[in-house]
Amino acid sequence: MGNKIIIFNPRSANAKHRLPNTIIQVGAAIHGKYDYVFIDGNMEDDPWETISKYFATGEYKYFCLTIMPGPQLKQAIPYAEKT
Repeated sequence: MGNKIIIFNPRSANAKHRLPNTIIQVGAAIHGKYDYVFIDGNMEDDPWETISKYFATGEYKYFCLTIMPGPQLKQAIPYAEKT
C-alpha cells in the first residue's frame, strides 16, 4: 500500500467556491515530502466517488479533511466514518 494522502475540503457553499487557505497550508506543509491530492467538495458532483477511486488504486493510505462548524459537517462526518 502506498503512503499518498487525500486532502478533502467538504462542501461549504453553493456559490463563490474557493479552496480555503487552511487546506492549501496543509498541502504546503507536506509538499515535497509526501504525494497528495486535493479534493474539493464544492467542485465535485460526488466527492465520495472521487475519494473512493483514489483509495481503490492502493496508493492512498491517509485521508484528512478540514472543516468549519456548520454546513461542512453535514458532508464531513459521514465521509470520515467511511474511511
